[in-house]
Amino acid sequence: MHIPDELVRLTMKSATWFVLVPFFTAIYAWFVKREMLPEQKMISAYIFLAVLTEIAADIMHKINPENNLPILHVYTLLQFLLIALLFRKFMQKPHQIQIWWVVTIVFLSGSIINSLFIQTIWKFNGYARAAESLIIVLFVVAYFFKLLFSEEAKMPLYGIPMFWISTALLFYFSACFFVFLLSGDVLIINSKVFTISWAFHDLILIIHYIFITAALWPTRQPTLYMSRSSQAH
Repeated sequence: MHIPDELVRLTMKSATWFVLVPFFTAIYAWFVKREMLPEQKMISAYIFLAVLTEIAADIMHKINPENNLPILHVYTLLQFLLIALLFRKFMQKPHQIQIWWVVTIVFLSGSIINSLFIQTIWKFNGYARAAESLIIVLFVVAYFFKLLFSEEAKMPLYGIPMFWISTALLFYFSACFFVFLLSGDVLIINSKVFTISWAFHDLILIIHYIFITAALWPTRQPTLYMSRSSQAH
């Protein structure tokens, strides 16, 4: 199947700018409407980090046009930490918290080792990105399993911001797992396949941002969390 080069370029260029959609939505919800749950604030921080990373990558590209990948290595660590902290909020049992600590520490340590000795900061950190994707998918699956047996399951899912957040993360990280895993070694052999693979990644990224925008939009449907907060006051 032939994919026009113009479509590939448009998709890749659009993904860079599309992050501004959830970015401005987060600003509107946080500072104008002032209606944000803790998980919405966490995913807003995730979006702010993505915007700052784009700016930093652009600045570094101007300084060093050949390579700005060190920015990606730092972003991977911070991105994972924000998402891990987001799901930590929904873990109450001691064994779940212990597993969370082990997984988080092992990933952060492994990612740093990978950046220093295996896929150095001047190379694409595909192993770390793939491992991050797998762990986040497991976090999301665990959350959905918990949601099935919670009181929130009786409410419309579209009114639960964490449902949209989890869907966005599951869609993005599961779809892009192999792109991350193979980009450093296999896909780079064929430049055309490499470009199309990253265009696919960027298309998935755009859809992922759409889901996050839905999660950030001030909801009219009160969630269980919001109801309990109102009763507490």
